[in-house]
Amino acid sequence: ILILANTLPSKPKRSFKTITTKEHYQFGDYKFAINSRKSGCYTQILKALVTQTLAMQSIYKRVLFMRFDLHQGSYTPDNERISIMLKRLKKRLIHRYGNTKFGYVWVREECKTKKQHYHFVFMMDGDIVRYPSNIHDQVKKVWTDMGGTFHFANHHYINNEEKLREAILHGSYLAKTRSKGSRPDQTKDTGSSRLKIKG
Repeated sequence: ILILANTLPSKPKRSFKTITTKEHYQFGDYKFAINSRKSGCYTQILKALVTQTLAMQSIYKRVLFMRFDLHQGSYTPDNERISIMLKRLKKRLIHRYGNTKFGYVWVREECKTKKQHYHFVFMMDGDIVRYPSNIHDQVKKVWTDMGGTFHFANHHYINNEEKLREAILHGSYLAKTRSKGSRPDQTKDTGSSRLKIKG
């Protein structure tokens, strides 16, 4: 693990302290393969990804794990649109599937276009959501109504350790260091649900 203050210039702004360039991320007894090639991964985001996925797995025997990207037409200095999107999405999903838990991790990135985009991992009870396309359609509807564009990446149904490891490997893309930090000081680069792992 490297200390960012010793390895990175003052710009862009960083809200994380450590990165890893290792091929695996250790979390308790688990050793997950991660996508750390080229830029390395922020350990804070990896921890959020793993804890929220394990929390969902401790609640539901089968977890739907989805990766998608959200783009918007213009720059905004904060992440208020993501808060609004999540609020609207949860309302629609609860109306359809009942009072269920949601796990998620998102990251904000800004490239040469100067318009930030967001990478998402979103999780639900895989026993009540048999067709991921139903969720994709709901996300797309909410985000396009807000003037953005939606791109689906992949999904996994997690019901054993092998599927868990595959999902974490794909989800670790969110933790890459590239394109993060270009935002106002008070704006976060990432956010997540706050589910607890049930013992």
